[in-house]
Amino acid sequence: PNSLLVSLPSRPKPGDDAFMTRAFVGKSTSATYSFSVRVDSLTNGASGILAAFVLDDGQPNAHALAVYTTDTYAALEESFGVGDGGSTYIDHKFTKAIALGVWTRVSITLDLGTKTCSVTLDGATTLASSPIDPSWALGSWSINLGLTYVGSQMQPWQVRYDDVVYDSQ
Repeated sequence: PNSLLVSLPSRPKPGDDAFMTRAFVGKSTSATYSFSVRVDSLTNGASGILAAFVLDDGQPNAHALAVYTTDTYAALEESFGVGDGGSTYIDHKFTKAIALGVWTRVSITLDLGTKTCSVTLDGATTLASSPIDPSWALGSWSINLGLTYVGSQMQPWQVRYDDVVYDSQ
């Protein structure tokens, strides 16, 4: 009953978001971000970002590692800017999707020392030590919680979050 509810209405064009950001002081070589999530509704076939690690937010060297999901697919989406002003996106696919309508415990680990990321869903490994781009470097950490992006709002999106934990080393 005390979970965070994030809700975006149905509308013909996407563009809404509903999320919180928390910045952390200091530079760490690794961090784990865990939360319980229940996706109650989404637009079938469209993707939505549920949470993210962000390194050097707002800077030209910013990098992000975001949990995104569809009704059948889940992944960590690695993104960062490139020299020509564009962005690179790399998917690290989970071995299973995040189930709709049930609470799922998500735990993401990002290790800048080994340049890897990993994920567990309900304690089971769904992404094991996947290599990230070598351009990741020490910087200022922040996390986003909520819907920072949805690919379509033809149907409403509703997601609940609880028991959020961030730990860095």
